[in-house]
Amino acid sequence: MKAAASVRPGDIEGVVRFHGEVYRREWRYDRRFGEYVARGVSAFARSAGYRSVFLWTTSELGTARRLYEAAGFRRTARRPASHLWGRKNITQERYSLGLG
Repeated sequence: MKAAASVRPGDIEGVVRFHGEVYRREWRYDRRFGEYVARGVSAFARSAGYRSVFLWTTSELGTARRLYEAAGFRRTARRPASHLWGRKNITQERYSLGLG
C-alpha cells in the first residue's frame, strides 16, 4: 500500500492514520469510524455499570485528542515519558469520561 511507505519508525500518528485507512478501505468505514468507536466504548461501559472510563494518548496525536474531546472526554493528567515507542521526550495525556 502506498500510504505505508510514508510511515517511518516511531511515527505513531502515521501508523494510526495508516491503520484507519486500512479499516476504511477493507470494511468501508467512513471518517466517523473513530467517533463511532469512542461512543461505542462509552455506551458499553455505561451498560456494564462503570462510573467512568479513561484512556491514555500522547500530546503528538492531535487528531486523537480532538476525537476524544468531541466524545466528551477531558484531559485529566499529563506526564512526561522519556522514551516511548522509540521516541524521546513525549508527553502522555490521560483523558477521562464520567458516566454517572
